[in-house]
Order: sequence, then C-alpha cells, then structure tokens
Amino acid sequence: MPKEGIMIDRHTLVHWIGRTVLVTVAVAVLVPFTTGRAHAQNTTDRCETTTIYENRTRRVFGTNIATECSGGIHSAPFGNWGVDSNGGITRNGFQFPGWKKECLRVPVLGIRLPIFCNLRQWNSCTRDYSPTAYPLYYTGSGYTQVPRPDDTAVHASDTSQGHDGITCRSKGTVASFRGNYMTLREIDLAPGSGRSNDEVVTELTYPHINVPLTCSTEWDCHGSSAWMSPSGNSSVASADIRIRVSTSRVRVCINPENGCF
Repeated sequence: MPKEGIMIDRHTLVHWIGRTVLVTVAVAVLVPFTTGRAHAQNTTDRCETTTIYENRTRRVFGTNIATECSGGIHSAPFGNWGVDSNGGITRNGFQFPGWKKECLRVPVLGIRLPIFCNLRQWNSCTRDYSPTAYPLYYTGSGYTQVPRPDDTAVHASDTSQGHDGITCRSKGTVASFRGNYMTLREIDLAPGSGRSNDEVVTELTYPHINVPLTCSTEWDCHGSSAWMSPSGNSSVASADIRIRVSTSRVRVCINPENGCF
C-alpha cells in the first residue's frame, strides 16, 4: 500500500516559498538596522573641561621663614616648595620654583660634588641663613629675585565631564572661580614622612576670578583670565595667578556590555 503523505499542489508550493523568501529578506534588513540603533544608544557625548592653574612673578621677601630650621640636615628636596590650592594638592613637581638654579653639593672624599643642578629653590630658613651667608643650597653668585613674567609655573590642573548631551557652549561663556588660594609648603620627602610633615610657609588668597570663553563650535571653547595679584597680605611671599579653561567633546560608552563603536 502506498504511504500516506501530504499532497501540495504547485500553486500552494509557490505561494509558501514566496512568503518564506519575503520573511527572510525582512529579517535580514531589520536586524542590521536594529543593531545599529542599539549601538548608537550605547554612547553619549559629554563636554570635557580642562582647567589649568598657573602662577608667575613669584617673590619671597620674608626674613623670618622658619621651615626646616630645627637641625643641621635638611631633608630633600632642598628648598622645593609645593602648593595646595583650590585646584589641587601639593606634589613634588616644582609648583612654585625659585629664581636661582643651584646645585646640591654632596661631600665625597672631601670634595663637594654638585648634583641635582636643575633645582630652582628658595631659602626655606631665612631666620637662620641669609642669602649671602648660606650659599650652599639656596643661593650663590648672581642670585636674583627680579620677576620674570615669562617664567610661568603650573601649580594645579583638573579635568571633568558634564552631563550627557549638554554641549559646552550651552553651559555658558564665562567660567567663575571663587575661594582662590595658594598654600605654600616646604616639601619633606623623608622616608615615611607623609604630607603632614610638609611645613606651611605661608598662604596667599585671591579674589573671585572670571574666565571669558570663546567658542568656535558648540563643543570647542577656550579662555584665560587676567593675571591676578593676592588680595590678602603675606609678610613672606607673593605671586600672581591666572586660570585657563578649555573644553572639547568626548564620546563616552555608557553600555559597554552591549558593545560600543
């Protein structure tokens, strides 16, 4: 006896094949479109702002600076002053360098050999050592504190990001900074010393600072404040500061598990 089976005539077969092809084509078109849209939703644009804090016209005129005066051995880096500020913390990076490049001289077999000749230092103990009486570490022939306006030091920097999709220009064209200050510290990097042993030399305070921004696009802006002198009086030191701001667009991956391009 012949086996039972499903009988499909030619018209039905052609109709079934046609529907299958249409469904297959639709899926093939839909999948790339949907995948691309999902990837687009995995990233967002943000405004990245970089702020740089600078100082110049550094002057030290105090005759009673008494940091590192307790003993005959000064801890390295000699005369290196760091800066705490509203923009950052003290680091061993010559945030407030002196005017005189002087070598540290180390006795070797009775000869004082010069090392670390890139140090630009201050006298951290003017109470005991005047510039002419203590030339070993901090001073020497040709020493001067004449201000050099082109000698600018960066004492802090910061980078931050804004909210998703908010352009840099829409945040405003003036960046405002309040509570501006610099606390000068004699850096003490003796083993195990920690930042708590960085003695305070003096603190300089500054007025409110505005930075006008010029934007070439919705995302690219830049600007610089004028140089500002201290608003508070210090009997030890002085310096002018300014703040520079620049912005740009960054694309951030917000759903890395889904893949970002």
